[in-house]
Amino acid sequence: MNSILASIKNKSVLVTGGASGIGANIVTTLLDAGARVAFIDIDKKAAAALCTKLRKQLNTTPLFSYADLSKPEHIQKAVAEISHAQNGIQILINNVANDNRHSLTTLSPSKWDDLIAINLKSHVFITQQSLPAMKKNRSGSIINISSNSFMLGLHEMPAYTTAKAGLIGLTRTLSRELGSYNIRVNSILPGWVLTPKQRKLHFTPKAWQDCLAAQALKIKIQPQDIANTVLFLASDWSRAITGQSFVVDAGRILQ
Repeated sequence: MNSILASIKNKSVLVTGGASGIGANIVTTLLDAGARVAFIDIDKKAAAALCTKLRKQLNTTPLFSYADLSKPEHIQKAVAEISHAQNGIQILINNVANDNRHSLTTLSPSKWDDLIAINLKSHVFITQQSLPAMKKNRSGSIINISSNSFMLGLHEMPAYTTAKAGLIGLTRTLSRELGSYNIRVNSILPGWVLTPKQRKLHFTPKAWQDCLAAQALKIKIQPQDIANTVLFLASDWSRAITGQSFVVDAGRILQ
């Protein structure tokens, strides 16, 4: 067996926002690698569809837990249930996000709070609740899914880009705080991944051509490209890597 898969086999994994898009690919990839995978999502219908698909495809299913991760009490309950069912959490992928477009002119304090809650605050407290088993075992991998959007200065999403930039700071500080427990903390910054949601809400031929022109590699970034990077960072192949940010955007620059 390839050793990258051997180091994942039977590990307990939690993926947030795992019912669709990039998260669903992460769930599928880690489950296929032999991990014991749980995921949290607010979309029960998408979660059920994913579990049905994986039962047919892989003859196994992940553990699904419903939660609104903008609510601390939901975080505590969901993580406790998953930790109990899987005897702790060894690999945590903080993937949940909401990139709904918004302008500074019309942004309200409550909307700001909602977006920061799901895109940054949830990551902090899911990590907090997941740590006991990692510290006890003196081992773990935490992977925060950020975005290249703040690096490019993309507009119409100030709360989102602020939160995604904040995840890089969180990654750096937690890598120092948790390193003595042999817990690694890294970030992945995807470019424009054309998930079904992105195609439905934000895709136009011009926007795509502009994106492609700004990429060094003239390719469509797939959700699997992000899942493959997660697999590497979750495995023992990355045992000496922590506090780092991996940009997976085909070499995009702002034009």
